[in-house]
Amino acid sequence: MIITETRTPWINNLGDVPATLDYFRGSMYEAVEKIAEQYPDYIAYDFMGRSTTYKKFVEQINLCARALKANGTDSLKQRTERVREARREQQRRRLAEDTPDREDAARDNAVHTAGDDHGADDAP
Repeated sequence: MIITETRTPWINNLGDVPATLDYFRGSMYEAVEKIAEQYPDYIAYDFMGRSTTYKKFVEQINLCARALKANGTDSLKQRTERVREARREQQRRRLAEDTPDREDAARDNAVHTAGDDHGADDAP
C-alpha cells in the first residue's frame, strides 16, 4: 500500500509556528561567515566576561585555519585521500606477498617436477 498524502492533524493548531522549516545547507563555517556578513558587529559569543563580534570571530577562525595549515594539518579531504592511498598501498603489498614472483614460481615448479620422476628408471 502506497501512502500518497501526509497526515498532519495538528497543523491547524500551530498558530504562528511554520509547518516546515528551511535549514541552511552548508558548513558551520559558511553559516558563521554568512551571519558575519549580515551582522558584523553583533555579539557572536560571550564567554566568561569576554565577548566577540561575528566579524572578529570569523577573523579568528581564519587565523586559526591558516596556522593549522602552516603547521601541516591537512583538511579533512586531504586526510581522507591520504588514508585511502595508504589502504591501497597496503592492499598492493598484501597482493605482492600473496603472489609469488617468477623466480619463486620457477623454483617451486622445478622442485615439484624433479620429485615426479622418481622411480622412472625402475620402470620396466
